[in-house]
Amino acid sequence: MNDERASVLFCDLAAARICRIAKPASRQELFAQLAKGLALPGGPASWDDLSDQLQDLAWLQGQEAVLVHESLEGLPQADRETYLDILASACAWWRFQNARQGRPEGPSPLSLVLPHADAPRFGELFREAAKMLSQG
Repeated sequence: MNDERASVLFCDLAAARICRIAKPASRQELFAQLAKGLALPGGPASWDDLSDQLQDLAWLQGQEAVLVHESLEGLPQADRETYLDILASACAWWRFQNARQGRPEGPSPLSLVLPHADAPRFGELFREAAKMLSQG
């Protein structure tokens, strides 16, 4: 099994914000689904906003965020690539934070369900992000 993938997702569903992303056709539609599903404060106005919101989850007030993606095929390729990069970087960030706190296998406040089609690219991006974090 690859380091960035898991077969089982453990989550306290009663304490989670579960956001279903249903085939967004544009960045604006993706942002709207994320803002509504996660009750993001102010919603993301840009990719940088989204990246910041997923790496600082204080706004969740102790809850977990679970992003369930039906499909990303409707997104323009450049937006899809940017979104996968943000997700991979956020997942690597939370794994890095757990390791720094001595909990390398600790729970993450951010969990993803991604389509199989995105697994290879997400894996590449995750490994790149994790490598950059480990190098300081």
